[in-house]
Amino acid sequence: MTGGKDLVFSDEDIKKIVEICNRPGTYDILFNKPFKGRAYTEADAKWFENFVKEGWEKQTHFVFVIRKTDFEIIGVIDIKSADLNRAEIGYWADENYSGFMTNTVSELLSLAKEGGFKKLFAGVLARNDKSIKVLERSGFVKTAEDIKDDEPHFEYEKEL
Repeated sequence: MTGGKDLVFSDEDIKKIVEICNRPGTYDILFNKPFKGRAYTEADAKWFENFVKEGWEKQTHFVFVIRKTDFEIIGVIDIKSADLNRAEIGYWADENYSGFMTNTVSELLSLAKEGGFKKLFAGVLARNDKSIKVLERSGFVKTAEDIKDDEPHFEYEKEL
């Protein structure tokens, strides 16, 4: 897991982000509705790179890139605000790799606690079983159910 204002994406990183974000599982859950069906592009990945840097520079949000040992990007995890009392987390992963996100969330929890965060929460589509299992294995507890954009959503929370 790496993050910080000096994080630079290579051309290969940009291509990999585009590839992952256009895969059916990731795209359907995260991008289909906001992008209104259009593909995730290199311009979107470059915008994301700037978003990552800006968050660290302004200390408003904190994005970490998850890489394999050969430095290939396989996911992203973030704390979406600097609210130490209650901040949202989010993540996405390359669906070709499994078994790493629970450990990554646990590492993020440790970093968040060390950084002074008191409580973290995550919103998840009710149909996103993989993400729900990650949150539950990481000690998050379901605290709310709602309908957003005509779909059932859950909210999970964890005290640090």
